[in-house]
Amino acid sequence: RAMNASPLRALRGLAQLHQNHGRFEEALKFFKQARECSPADYKTINGEFEMLLKLGDLKGAAQLVPTLRVSFPQDSMRLQNLFDTVTRAERFDELVPLLKTYRDLHEKTDQLIAVVQRSFFTAGQLALSTSELVAAKEYFEIGFQVAAKRFDFVEFVVREFLKNDLRAEAEAFLAKALPEDVGSAAYRRVCFELDCLILPVDQLLDRGRRLIFEGHGSPEIFEKLVALFAAAGKQTMAEAVISKATESFPALRTSLYQVLVENLPKEESFRRAA
Repeated sequence: RAMNASPLRALRGLAQLHQNHGRFEEALKFFKQARECSPADYKTINGEFEMLLKLGDLKGAAQLVPTLRVSFPQDSMRLQNLFDTVTRAERFDELVPLLKTYRDLHEKTDQLIAVVQRSFFTAGQLALSTSELVAAKEYFEIGFQVAAKRFDFVEFVVREFLKNDLRAEAEAFLAKALPEDVGSAAYRRVCFELDCLILPVDQLLDRGRRLIFEGHGSPEIFEKLVALFAAAGKQTMAEAVISKATESFPALRTSLYQVLVENLPKEESFRRAA
C-alpha cells in the first residue's frame, strides 16, 4: 500500500484476505477503500456487494445494483442475485430497469425466470397493501408475461385481489387465462372462490362438494367449504370435508377443525366446547 498512491490491488487483496477468514466487516471496509481508487473496478464493486449481503445490509447492496447492471455484463446467476436483492430490499424502482437486462439475456435459466416473476408478484402484493392499485396491476401484468401466461400465476394474482376485496380486478385478471386453461381443475377452483362472493350458500355447498369429490380440492377450497358447512349448522358435512381434505393434505387437519369451531353457530360451538 505504501508504495502506491492508488493501491487498488493491495486494498482489494487485503479485503479478500479478511473475506477468506470470515471477517466480513473488515473486508467491506477495504473493498470500499479500493473502490475509492477505482470506482469502476468490477472485482471491487462485486466484492463490496457480496460483503453487504453477507452482513445483511440489503439496502446497501441494492444501492450498488444500478452500477452492476449498467457497467458489467450479466449472466443468469448474477441477474438472479440482483433481482432477489432489490426485491428483498423493496427497491422496486429497480425492477423495470433490470427487466431490460433480463430481456436482452440470450440464455435464461428456469431459476432466473422463477425469481423474476416472483419479484414482480411481490412488488404487486406490496403495492396493493399500500393501495397503489395502478402500480400493482402493472407489476402483475409484467409478471404474467414473464411467466409465459401460465395459469398458476393467474391463480396467485386472482387470490391476491380477492384478499384485498377487489372482485372486479380479480375477474379481469382471470379473463387473461389462455383458452386451453379455461375449464381446467385449477380454473374451476378459482371460479368457485370468486362465486363465493355472489352465489347463495346452498349452490356454493353443492358446487364445492362436487369439486372436492372429483379430486379437485385445494387447501383454500377445503377451508372455505368447512367454514360454509359449519356456518350453516351442518357439522357432520364439515367433518366429512375435513376427512376428505386430510387424504391429500394431512397437515391441514388441525387448522380445518379450528375453522370448524370458529364458524359453528354460537349454540353449537358452546355445546361442542362443553
